[in-house]
Amino acid sequence: MYKELKETMRIMSHHYRICATAYVLLAEEEATTIVDAERLFKQALKAGETIYRRSQQCQHQSPQHEAQLRRDTNVLVYIKRRLAMCARKLGRIREAVKIMRDLMKEFPPLTMLNIHENLLESLLELQAYADVQAVLAKYDDISLPKSAAICYTAALLKTRTVSDKFSPETASRRGLSTAEINAVEAIHRAVEFNPHVPKSTGSGCTGLSSCGTWAQ
Repeated sequence: MYKELKETMRIMSHHYRICATAYVLLAEEEATTIVDAERLFKQALKAGETIYRRSQQCQHQSPQHEAQLRRDTNVLVYIKRRLAMCARKLGRIREAVKIMRDLMKEFPPLTMLNIHENLLESLLELQAYADVQAVLAKYDDISLPKSAAICYTAALLKTRTVSDKFSPETASRRGLSTAEINAVEAIHRAVEFNPHVPKSTGSGCTGLSSCGTWAQ
């Protein structure tokens, strides 16, 4: 009886695992609208959460079960991240922010997935600059891999602090202030890291960057 039950559970787990990834594939390859994709990702989430809970219960049985938990965790995080991106594209930005914050709390080791970059983009859309600064303070670390999102966001925040009162004519007479120099250096670091970012992304930094020679 126990063997039959165990085999049934194994088959059911396999079924849910296939369902989760199948729904992901359908959402990404077959959905023609964001609404359709979101619906399919929600179906994937139901299956993914079920198999994740089962994997958690079995993780200590063997190294194979531990490896399976890691795979199921990655699938679940991927699904939730995609749901956050759907919400953002559909204009539900606060919902997207909540999903991403919850993901980062629940799965902190998965920073390699760069969920914080999606969070930064959403917070910038909300113009929640204090929250953006808090995220940057955590992830703009010399020990972590840099990215264009981190570098340009840091440059944008530094530029915002001085841009309202900035005047090229005044700067040419008195030179740049310390804050303006920091902003220019941040812009240079961002462009040096990735010069191929579209101009619209860094348009808020144009005035200061043209005065970069004053920072040297």
